[in-house]
Amino acid sequence: NQGRYKEAEELLKEALDIRIKALGRDNPEVTTTMWVLAIVYIYMGRRAEAITLLKEALEIFQKKSKESPVYDNYVKQIKELIDKIDREID
Repeated sequence: NQGRYKEAEELLKEALDIRIKALGRDNPEVTTTMWVLAIVYIYMGRRAEAITLLKEALEIFQKKSKESPVYDNYVKQIKELIDKIDREID
């Protein structure tokens, strides 16, 4: 239902803004909201916007993985999802 996705998008964008203001853009907690918003974009057929968000989340995790290997799995998962979306677009 596109109406529900639009509603979810609006709420997630608001949540993302709040998290960024409270935690800072490079905080891994922010990426959770980016990830969920990207999934909503995928369901809405807005794959380019999803990839943009996922690449931003990937960049945050890549920076953090230099500090701790705990983030390596997130880097791997996001790269796989971006690759999958790219294949679907082509």
